[in-house]
Amino acid sequence: MMWLAFALIPTSVNTENNTTRKIVRKFKDCMYDFFLKTVAKLKSIRNYCTIRAKNFKNGCQHFLKIYLKKYFG
Repeated sequence: MMWLAFALIPTSVNTENNTTRKIVRKFKDCMYDFFLKTVAKLKSIRNYCTIRAKNFKNGCQHFLKIYLKKYFG
């Protein structure tokens, strides 16, 4: 349940600057949206428990590549 840790990251994390705060917030939003879309496709708790962390991670991979490249080259 590694994804739960990402979903629970507070937006008020101690960050060095506003850009970092925005990245954390966008990442949280992305993870939360992916979580909702995934849960909407599930028909039971049993199926929910079979989701692998890799699938959740890949849901935000594209977003992270674009967003982090924009700010950090």
